[in-house]
Amino acid sequence: DEYIAPADSKAVGGNKKVPWRLFLTHPMLLVLYCNHAAANFINYSLLTELPTFLQESLHLSTSLQLAATALPYVANVLVMMIISLPA
Repeated sequence: DEYIAPADSKAVGGNKKVPWRLFLTHPMLLVLYCNHAAANFINYSLLTELPTFLQESLHLSTSLQLAATALPYVANVLVMMIISLPA
């Protein structure tokens, strides 16, 4: 809180140190780091493994594989657009 200047403050400056230890060890930020890592893992797993799964396990044709592989990413974009409407 002390690192964020009030909105009516006109004075900017000072030699306050950046609290790196707090940024790296704060529980809320640790949750964000884990969430980001998990989301990236799922994203790259879908990107690399989904086409192989569709071909070898479900025996889909190439055109159906393309549509099925794009479906998670299209759904992601649509959900993000819907979620961002209230903001």
